[in-house]
Amino acid sequence: MGLGGAHTGHPGDLLHHPGLVLLYEPEVGALSIAAFFPVLVLLILLSVLASAVFPEAIPPEGVDLKAYYADNARFVWTIFAMALIWLTGMDVARLSEMGLRCSPFS
Repeated sequence: MGLGGAHTGHPGDLLHHPGLVLLYEPEVGALSIAAFFPVLVLLILLSVLASAVFPEAIPPEGVDLKAYYADNARFVWTIFAMALIWLTGMDVARLSEMGLRCSPFS
């Protein structure tokens, strides 16, 4: 069963789900640099987030991941919050561009 409907097993089924706004839009065609920039920023933030979770080098005596997380938790959660805010901004911009209201108060 797919998200909100019958799942046929085709990977493209999720792309047409009305509740999902994904980065991949095959009908868009070529992108300008200005249209690709927000996607690039998001991908960079996600790459930094993924690389910040584990230490770069592991010494011969090993690594205490609990201590490493305690030392880097603020950085990891800051990057996560930045990526979430950026993605939300991208979605709001896309919805506004489509003429949909973005505020629950309007």
